[in-house]
Amino acid sequence: PIPRFSPEIALEERADLDFGIERHDALFFVLKPLCDRIAARLAGRCALAARLEVALELDRGMLAREESASSVVSLPLASPVRKSDELLAVLRTRFEREPPFRAPVRGVVLRAPELAASAERTRDLFVAESRAELSLPKLAAELSALLGSAALGTLATQDDWRADRRS
Repeated sequence: PIPRFSPEIALEERADLDFGIERHDALFFVLKPLCDRIAARLAGRCALAARLEVALELDRGMLAREESASSVVSLPLASPVRKSDELLAVLRTRFEREPPFRAPVRGVVLRAPELAASAERTRDLFVAESRAELSLPKLAAELSALLGSAALGTLATQDDWRADRRS
């Protein structure tokens, strides 16, 4: 019998660059089409990304001999997302606070190694939907990328008269 074809579970998109990227805004320019392609593949599978990984391949000529030429950033998402702009917002939130690259980036790989099943429901024309309900997964994913998954959900209340100190 012929074995059944089952597609790979982890989705991966790659961009190889002729010239190295040295700044984060150029990295976001490269990540945008990768997020678009991952989002299209997620929509085709009726799935959501539960975790993202970004692998940066650094220029070996600009590194010391003992330094690694690749850097992998793993982002577990508190709330799975599918849309391209939500994926890019999570990545932008994570990389904006990073220090400058150690060397120019020559390759970028975006992976969605963990997928979650999508619970699609039929939309009704005559029933009002909350906009906050639609934006909550994006906000939770951005917060988990910014604070880390261990710090999410650990807010504490405290008395303080300064507005910036209150949560």
